[in-house]
Amino acid sequence: MGDSNVKVIICTGISCAKEFTIAFSGTVDTCKELNTKKLGKKRLIWAKINGEKTLIFVVPFPRLGQYCLNSDKDLTEFGTEIKEIADSHFSSPWHKDYQLD
Repeated sequence: MGDSNVKVIICTGISCAKEFTIAFSGTVDTCKELNTKKLGKKRLIWAKINGEKTLIFVVPFPRLGQYCLNSDKDLTEFGTEIKEIADSHFSSPWHKDYQLD
């Protein structure tokens, strides 16, 4: 990712977590540092990449099924957890420079 200012990347599909991490970090070594948190029956996976300047999160695919994101409650729970992890990782307000176009 070079000198990118990207702070957070979110991918969907837990079964591809290693592939997403390699694709965005450019190295297989990052896969040894994957973190996992269970939220009910579902898993959130994340890693620090780009010299710890970027966090990559992999969430379940949004569709029907007990291990997938399939409700507003799931989206809120995962969104809140991602924000808490990012807030604790970055010392300054990491999202202050983002805007919707």
